[in-house]
Amino acid sequence: MTYLARRLLAGLLVLPGLIAASPGAETGFPASSLRVIAVIDGTDELHISPSGAKWVHKGWSFPTDVRINGQAWNPHAKDSWTPPSGEGILRRDLDLAGVVLHTLRGRGTVKLGRDSSGLVITFDDPENGADTYEVALDFAEVLLKENTSTATDDLRLSVKATIDGNDDVTLSGTRALWTHTGDSPAKDVTVNGQPWDTVKTNLLQLPAELTPETFDLQKATVTKLKARGTIGLDYQAERLYLAFDDPASGAGEYDVVITAPRFARRNLVRVETGINESLEGAALKIYRAPDDPEVKSLLAGQRVFDADGKCLVALEPGSYRFEVLHRAGDLTTLVALKTSAVTVVGPTNIDLKPITIHPGLIGPEGQPMSFDELSLRSSRRSGDVTWKAPNRDSPGPTLILSPEQNYKLHAFGHADNNYVAVWKTSSTAEIKQIALDHDQWLECAFHWRDSTPLAVEKGVDLQFPDGTFSIPNADKVHFFTNRRFFSLGYWLELNDHGRAVFQPQGQVLTPKKVRDFAFGGGVRPLASAAILKDEGLGGPNPMRLWSEITLGDAENYILDTGASKIHWASTVQLKDGGAIPPIPFTPEAERRLGNLKDTLVIAATCSLNGPLKFSTSPQLFVPREFQRFSTQVPAYRTWNTANYFAKAERELNFIFLVRQQPSDPKRHIDLHWWLNSGAVGGGGGITMPFPGYLESLDWYSHPWAIAHEMLHCFGYGHTHEMNRLDNLVQERMEYFRWYVADHPEYVP
Repeated sequence: MTYLARRLLAGLLVLPGLIAASPGAETGFPASSLRVIAVIDGTDELHISPSGAKWVHKGWSFPTDVRINGQAWNPHAKDSWTPPSGEGILRRDLDLAGVVLHTLRGRGTVKLGRDSSGLVITFDDPENGADTYEVALDFAEVLLKENTSTATDDLRLSVKATIDGNDDVTLSGTRALWTHTGDSPAKDVTVNGQPWDTVKTNLLQLPAELTPETFDLQKATVTKLKARGTIGLDYQAERLYLAFDDPASGAGEYDVVITAPRFARRNLVRVETGINESLEGAALKIYRAPDDPEVKSLLAGQRVFDADGKCLVALEPGSYRFEVLHRAGDLTTLVALKTSAVTVVGPTNIDLKPITIHPGLIGPEGQPMSFDELSLRSSRRSGDVTWKAPNRDSPGPTLILSPEQNYKLHAFGHADNNYVAVWKTSSTAEIKQIALDHDQWLECAFHWRDSTPLAVEKGVDLQFPDGTFSIPNADKVHFFTNRRFFSLGYWLELNDHGRAVFQPQGQVLTPKKVRDFAFGGGVRPLASAAILKDEGLGGPNPMRLWSEITLGDAENYILDTGASKIHWASTVQLKDGGAIPPIPFTPEAERRLGNLKDTLVIAATCSLNGPLKFSTSPQLFVPREFQRFSTQVPAYRTWNTANYFAKAERELNFIFLVRQQPSDPKRHIDLHWWLNSGAVGGGGGITMPFPGYLESLDWYSHPWAIAHEMLHCFGYGHTHEMNRLDNLVQERMEYFRWYVADHPEYVP
């Protein structure tokens, strides 16, 4: 080994005799596979054709340390590249329709696409600074010809250790990374009999690279030979996570075996559509059966259709479902193609047999409606593809669908002064005329009370689990739907070109009864104040004042001063005319402030078709009790409160579910607020950032970090197992959103 190689492996424990050349480390050109590494800060595109590569920089810093199959390239100096030999990058006989892209490294997103010349890889790194990205490109025809292996060629790792607390092992690429997160460091660690001092070096060279088209990581298993605590093996994005959790006092001995099977002999599956431009670059998703959990059923890697509407895939024998959800580049065409289960036992041709449909939307009493929005759901638990009308008079979308399939959909539309929103499941043929039975329609209207600020236009925003429908001139319309529960807010277009936006509230429609929603009326000031901790200030007791002032109407709708386009300025001061003490508050300053309702006055000036000035004493936070939570909040923010704590209860139920334990109705959590950007939890309480409460208007969204902090209350430390459970809770929150979307009869 050279001196340089020894330097590169310093601090990395290598299992003797087991270093294998990476299949992705091909160096000759033209190549049959590609490995691209680059340091990305911002957004970049890499265009690859058989003859060469071109880099298109979109934003922030230029990429650095770019390598293609080990060959260095400086795109800032020269945006095009060909191998030094002058030959092309890819073999000319490769069919680019068979490409599969795997993201091996990178914190942001990587997307595979197509253009007229070949492949397009888009890197998007939105966070501050830069990160290293690594992608692998393989081709179906090459994967078919690779030698298959026997079971003895499966990757097998025997891991033994004495564990006291929590330890995680991340298996990715060529390395294993050991992370100790609680109590005493692991001792007596061996991998395949080789000692590993994880204190001296937390990196270990694996016996073979976990290349995603060589080892089927989604089928990896762990066998527990000896363990007094829990062992978990989790697959996420081309890597494996092995988690040890030893909660008992002292240390325990653990002995586990991880097996990752090599792919068996694969067959060429040719997926064709006969569609050209509308499908170029569209993603093909392939799901294995059985289809749960999602992370293991969705076949790893990205695959896209070429300009001929063709995609080639190398698949093992088995049962698969295929799906395409795509909005074509013309922005007027939605593609939603799918199959039932397809059994692959040899070379297979799949014709998705697309048909073109120009859908119609029919409202109550058979009234034809113009489309405002049309969404077609994925066949999975979550996801859709959506078309939105660019303007009120736009023609409806064109749909490319599979015959003899059922589709869940929603359609928004209007005609004259009637507006509709429909959710239903329809066959391909029924989508030609989207309609409801007469007794399925629910109806409501909207009016504004006298003394509402004068407006040139009044509108409403209806928020659903899978979309928002904005209706202008709503004081003149009737709204028809088959959805019972939604959130409803409103806005006023003012004479001075401003807009006043009032936050939503949850509403329910009742069958066989027309509901008339009332808004507006005279506005009144609403104000609140509290002294809360803000550790960003530093010091031993970093307390400061939080306060707000806004307006409420006669129906308790609250003006959203941030979303509104009006002049707004507010001040807070002591009633005796003095200034608020400097922050962080001293104990003396807190005593001086005393009862904030008695000592403070909050004032605001705004423009609602003319200047308006008002002031009031702030309300104190009031206690609120829920099924398993207690807190203190501003009394007038009833929707924020109901919204936030409904989601907190939901996530607590999901925590019990993912831990495979029955829900405990007696579990109680005290929820406190602070002005930090972070959160803490443990014991019987959690402390959350107060802005998250103020922004909680969506009935379905995940309150940032709340499941994480509640897991601390169950005794979890910062381990991979905790992250896994947190991710499962958030996944179920998203499933809940789409469940409600598919069930318009839902009422909380």
